Amino acid sequence: MAPHLNTLYERWGVRPDWMDEGACRGAPSSLFYVDDDAAAGPAKEICGTCPVQVDCLAFALNNMKDATDAGVWGGTTARERRSIRRRTRRELEKRHKM
Repeated sequence: MAPHLNTLYERWGVRPDWMDEGACRGAPSSLFYVDDDAAAGPAKEICGTCPVQVDCLAFALNNMKDATDAGVWGGTTARERRSIRRRTRRELEKRHKM
């Protein structure tokens, strides 16, 4: 079941203004909260047309690192965002060792 976004906003303590510009505005949240990555295609298509996709992805990467890390945000699934975080962490560790 898709989480209600107002619940997530309460948890984060913020509802960013850029969300008003999202291509997903008005789309059913169930489209973005699917059971597996293979079903994320329609949501990712919407994200691909979105003027705030970068803001959305940055928000998800910075704010959704636990049980709230679900759904398609910024054109990425939770699994893809975990991969981005791992790669970023490895790159930072590599730079720090230099």
